[in-house]
Amino acid sequence: MRLFRGQTGRVLTQPLPLFVCAALIVAVTIAPCYSAEAPVPELTVRLQTLGIGIVESALSDTALRVVFDSPRDRDEMLAMCSVLRIASEYAPKEGLLEVVATRSNKPLFQVRTRAANVEEFINRNLARRRQPVLEQLPARQREGRISRAQSRRTEEIVINPDVEAPREKKAQASAEDIACALVALYLENVQVAWQHNGDLNVRFENRTYRSDAAALGKILGTIAGMVEPDTLVRVLALRDEVVLGRFTCRAQAYQELQAPEVSAGGSTPKLDTDLDLQRGAWPQTLREATPRLNSSRGRFDLLLRPALEYRIGGELDPWESTPLLKPELTVGLGKGLRASARGRAVLDQWGWSVDRALLSKVGRAGNASLLWTASVGKFRHRRYGGFFEGQWIDSSDRTRLGTRLAVLGLDFGHRHFEMLTGYIEREFGELGLTARATCGNFLEFREKGYLLELERRFGETTLRLAGTRGLATNRLLLRLSLPFGGPRQGQPRGLRVRPSSSFELDYGSTTVPVGDAMWDTPDLRSFRGELTLPYTSSHPERLVEALARPVDGDEWRVAPSFEGITGLIRTPTADVIPDGHYVLGCSWIPKEYTSGVHQGKSRSRPTYASVGFLPNLELNFRFTFYDDVTAQFPGVVTQWPYDLDRSFSAQYQAWRQKGGRPALAVGMQDIKFGDDSPKVGRAQYAVASHQFDDLRLHLGIGRGRYQGLFGGIEARLSDRIKLMGEYDTNNVNLGLRLHLSHGLTLDAAWPDTTDFGAAVSYQGAFP
Repeated sequence: MRLFRGQTGRVLTQPLPLFVCAALIVAVTIAPCYSAEAPVPELTVRLQTLGIGIVESALSDTALRVVFDSPRDRDEMLAMCSVLRIASEYAPKEGLLEVVATRSNKPLFQVRTRAANVEEFINRNLARRRQPVLEQLPARQREGRISRAQSRRTEEIVINPDVEAPREKKAQASAEDIACALVALYLENVQVAWQHNGDLNVRFENRTYRSDAAALGKILGTIAGMVEPDTLVRVLALRDEVVLGRFTCRAQAYQELQAPEVSAGGSTPKLDTDLDLQRGAWPQTLREATPRLNSSRGRFDLLLRPALEYRIGGELDPWESTPLLKPELTVGLGKGLRASARGRAVLDQWGWSVDRALLSKVGRAGNASLLWTASVGKFRHRRYGGFFEGQWIDSSDRTRLGTRLAVLGLDFGHRHFEMLTGYIEREFGELGLTARATCGNFLEFREKGYLLELERRFGETTLRLAGTRGLATNRLLLRLSLPFGGPRQGQPRGLRVRPSSSFELDYGSTTVPVGDAMWDTPDLRSFRGELTLPYTSSHPERLVEALARPVDGDEWRVAPSFEGITGLIRTPTADVIPDGHYVLGCSWIPKEYTSGVHQGKSRSRPTYASVGFLPNLELNFRFTFYDDVTAQFPGVVTQWPYDLDRSFSAQYQAWRQKGGRPALAVGMQDIKFGDDSPKVGRAQYAVASHQFDDLRLHLGIGRGRYQGLFGGIEARLSDRIKLMGEYDTNNVNLGLRLHLSHGLTLDAAWPDTTDFGAAVSYQGAFP
C-alpha cells in the first residue's frame, strides 16, 4: 500500500510494523492538543520591543490566544490595537484571535474576532470606542483555555465586572464644551482632545493671569467639574506657542488638593510632570479634538512697568532716586517668535527714549531635550547686536547645561562688548532652589571670571543671590522679584494695556556692571518663568488659589535685634525667621553703644532687611546710617552730612530644641564679600537657647565684636509682651518687646541700664 511520498519522489509500499502504525495514529490524534498549548516566541519578542509585556500566548490550528499586561501609564486601547494587528500575522487566517488585557494579574477586558477581519473590527468597534457585546467574564476564560463554545463567538468585547473599566465611563462634557470653558477664562491658543482610552489632552497659553501656576490651577479646577473624577488630564503649557512642559493628574486629585487636610499638613495629591511631549498625542488615539481657539498671534500687549533707579550713599541724599516708567510693547508673530520694544520715561523730568527693541525666537529640538533662544536688535542705550543661548535638559528637567553668547557694539557694524560663557544649573524642586555656576568672558570685562548664583522661589516671589570671582573686585549681587498688579490682567484683545506682572529690586555692592546677572535680556530663565517642572511637581498646592502656603508656626514669636539678626537687643539667639518670611526694620542706638566706624562718637540708625532664604537659614542686609558725622575718606574731602556703613550677615539654626537639648545656631556678621566698606562689626559666634514655659535662656560664645561669652534671658508676660535682659560682653542691657498685630513689633531698650534706644520691625511672608 502507498502511505507517503517523500521528497525524493519514491513511494513507500512496504508494510510497516504494527507498533510504528500505532505511534503514527497517536501522534496525529494528539498533535492539535499539544499545538494548542504551543507559545509563540517571535510574537512575544515583537511586542516586548513596543513595551508590551506578554503574560501568555497559545496557538492552535483554529485559534490564537494572547494575554498581555496593560501598563498604567500607556494608552490601553492603543496597546490593544497594536497587539491585535501584530498577533493577526501569527494566527490562522480563518481562525479565531483572542486578546486579553490584564493588570496586576486581573483580567480587564478581552477581544475576540476573526484574524482575517482585524482591521475591520478595529475600525468598527475600537476606533470609535463602541462596545457591541458586554457580558461577565466566564470562569473558564480566566483559567486560560479556548473552548469550542467561545470559538463560535466571532466578534465581541468582554468586560471583567470585578475590575473597574475606565472605558465604560463617559465624559460629562465634549472637547468643544471644555475648550469654550477655557477660552471663557481668557486663555489663548486653547486645544482640547479626548483620547479613546478616556484621557483628556489640553493645550493652553497664559497671557492674562499674573501667575502661570494660577492659570494652570484654574484649568484643572474647571475640568474637574466637567469630567469624571478618575479622568487623567494632561495639560501642555505654552509660551509664545512653544511648550514649557506637560502636567498630568487625575481630575479627582485636584479636588482632593483643595481639601482642608492638605493645608493642615496632610498628604498632597501627586502632580506628574515630564518633557515627553509626544506620548499620548498620536492622531490615531484621539476620539475628539478641537482646532486651536483664541490665537495669540498678532495681539499686542502694552506693559506698564514702573521703575526706580537709586543710588545709596549720595552726597546730599542717602537715597538718591529717579522715578521712571518703562512701557514695553510686545507682540507674538508666530511659533516662538516675538517682537518687543521698551521705552524709558523720566517722571520728574521731560525725557523719553527707547532703550530696547528686540526680535526674539525660542525653539525646542531633540524631543524637548534642547532649548534655545536668539535675539537681535537694540539691547541697551547705544548697544546693538545679537544674543544666543542654548541649553540641554535632562529627562527630569533638573540638570541643565547651557552656553550664552552676545556680541554688542555702538552700532551693528561695531563690536565692543562680547560675552561667551558656559554654565551648569541644578534645580532642587522640593526647596524651590536653583543653583547655577557660570564661567567665561562676561560683558564689559576683558578677563575671565566666575559667577555663582542661588535663586530661591517663594510662590510668586523669587530672590536671587549672586557673587563674582575673578572679575576685578569680587562683588555681591541681589535681585528680588515680587508679584505686581492684580491676579488677572485684562482680557485678550488686539491691544491690551496692563501692568507688569512683577516688581524687581536690584542691588549690587558696586555700581559697575558685573557679569550678566543684572542684564535683563529675554533669556531661557525668563522664558521658563514660574512653571519649571521640578518646582511645580513638588509644590502642587501652588495651583490652588485659595489654599494658603503652610508655614511652620512660631509660638514664641521671634523678632530681630536692634541690628537685624534675630535676637534680643544687641546679641543673637538660636532662632531664625521662618522659611519664606522677611523682616524689615529700623532702630536708633545712642552714641556710646554704636557699633561701626564711629563707635561711641555718633548715633547710629541701622536699617535692615532679613529673609528666611532656606529652611533654618537667615540672611540679613543692613545699612547703618550715622546722621551726626561727616564721611571721611583718605585724601578726599566730602560734603556729606552723614556717613554710611554696609554689612551682610547670616545665621543658621543647626537644630531646634528637643527635650532637654537646647536649640543651637551659628552665625557670621559683617561678612566680607564684594563690599569695600570697613568690617568693623565683624563677628563669628555660636549660641544656644532653651525654653522653660514662659522663660527662655540664651548663652553664646564668639569673637570679633563678641569678645568671649555673652548671654541673655527672656520672660513672657503675655502673648504680646516680653521682658529682655542681656550681657553683650561689654554692657548689661535691658529691654521691653511688644508684639502688635499683623507682624508689627516695637522694642524699647536701655543700654547699660541708662540710655534709651528704640526699634520697629515688621515680619511677613512672601506672596
